[in-house]
Amino acid sequence: MTKCLTFLFVAICVSASVTVDASEKDASPDAGRIHPKVFEMVTSWDSDTEQPVVTEINLDAVAKNRNQFDFSKVKKNGEWIECVGDDGHGFRRFKTIKSDKKRHVIEFQRNAGGTLTTSTLIEFVIETRHVLKAGKAHPIQVLRVMAIETT
Repeated sequence: MTKCLTFLFVAICVSASVTVDASEKDASPDAGRIHPKVFEMVTSWDSDTEQPVVTEINLDAVAKNRNQFDFSKVKKNGEWIECVGDDGHGFRRFKTIKSDKKRHVIEFQRNAGGTLTTSTLIEFVIETRHVLKAGKAHPIQVLRVMAIETT
C-alpha cells in the first residue's frame, strides 16, 4: 500500500511539474515577433514625462517591416531579448517578468551608449482585431498596452 501511494504521489508531482512548465512556455510573449524597438515606441523620451506614447502596435507589420525592425540584430542574452542601438552604441532589451495566457508584464531597458539606463515595466495583451485595407477587413495581431510604470 505504501509503495502504491508513493508511486501515485510521484506520478502526480511529475505530471504537475510538466504541466506548469508547458503552460509557462506557452504563455510567454513570442520573442520572435516582438522587437525591442516596439517597447521603445511605447515609452517617452527621457526629457518628456507623459507615457505611454503608443498604446497599440500592429505586430504583423512589425514582422514584415524589416528595415525598421531588423530581427537579424535581435539576440537572446540569458533572459533578455536585446538589440544594439541604431548607431551601434547602447542597447534596447526586454525580459518577461510575469506572463499568463492573456496578460504579459515585461521590463524594458534602454541605454543610448552612456551611463544612463532607463527601466520601464510594461503590461500588455496580444489580441486579434480587424482593420480595413482597401475596403476589406483584415485580421491583425496587435500588442495593446494595459499599464506602464517607469522605475
